Amino acid sequence: MDRRHVKLLKVLTTSLLAVFILSVVSGCMPSATLSLGQFPTVDPSSVIRPGVTTRQGILDAFGPPDFEGLDRDGLPKWTYTRIEIHVEKAKEARITRFFNLTVSFRDNVVDSYAFDRKSGEEMK
Repeated sequence: MDRRHVKLLKVLTTSLLAVFILSVVSGCMPSATLSLGQFPTVDPSSVIRPGVTTRQGILDAFGPPDFEGLDRDGLPKWTYTRIEIHVEKAKEARITRFFNLTVSFRDNVVDSYAFDRKSGEEMK
């Protein structure tokens, strides 16, 4: 993920988290979980085959990307990021699940991809 996308994601996450925490602090909710993005039901490694999987195949499996850009080699790149945040009685906010998938394409076919997913104890 390039710096521009990281900055945008931080601003978006911080803004949504602030609204979310204010709702908990104001007593609207004693605790709650906020999901930013829909977590996919399919494991990327079972779908993505570099040199074989097409852009349409990625769209079919994961939907439209959150970010589109270029990788360091100038190839088109799609990024999918999902975050789940849990707030407990306005005392603690923590990320409970994280998903990040970056896919680069050459001639509308996957050239490479990187995938990171964490949840539960892995997040500590």
